[in-house]
Amino acid sequence: MKTKLTETKFKSARRGARQLVGTAACFGALILICSSASAQNGPPVVTTNPATSILSFSATLNGSLNPHGLTTTFHFQYGTTTNYGFTTPPHIRTGNTVRNVSDNISSLTAGTTYHFRIVASNADGTSLGGDETFTTCTPPAGPPIVATNTAGDGKNFTVILNGTVDPNLLTTTVYFQYGKTTSYGSKTSNQTTIGCTKQSVSATISWPPGPSHSNHFRIVGTNADGTAYGSDKIFSAPCCE
Repeated sequence: MKTKLTETKFKSARRGARQLVGTAACFGALILICSSASAQNGPPVVTTNPATSILSFSATLNGSLNPHGLTTTFHFQYGTTTNYGFTTPPHIRTGNTVRNVSDNISSLTAGTTYHFRIVASNADGTSLGGDETFTTCTPPAGPPIVATNTAGDGKNFTVILNGTVDPNLLTTTVYFQYGKTTSYGSKTSNQTTIGCTKQSVSATISWPPGPSHSNHFRIVGTNADGTAYGSDKIFSAPCCE
């Protein structure tokens, strides 16, 4: 009789231990899930990036945003002072990674400096990006302003040709001429730019390795008001793969 009673108590105790372990495991898993979710959530992280596509009366405002796992609303503030005064329409983003965001603004005044910043809010708070400025173009337009920069080494027998262009308010086609002499003989594919600020452009060309003789290139820009040529620059043939 005592043996059976002892066995019964033992089985009951073992069941109780299993339930306790199971409850602890579930509780631990719940803590882990909650901790993980909490680690991912938080106020949005934002950065104000430089404006692009700047014309006389319009521009594109840029920024980056990490919603931190929560539904996040963002917009841009802009104006002629750091009091701003104007806002773009709100947009919604979700997720837990950094992504680039932008919005176009219009009805601006030519030849005027504007301030702007990104603003984003979610359930955990509101974040303000740093202040950035841009200046709208002042008509009249003119031929593009171009400059040839130093070439860079690429991979697998390639060379990166670099330059800058100010489209001077008009849609501008940009390309590089290159060759073994200043007659060039080859050109890169056309790129299109617009705005009134200096913009970096580059193109990668294939170039077989060879003796260290001079190889030439220059940037060329064309818009409705004319064509501009950058100065001649020299690049070396790639040495290895």
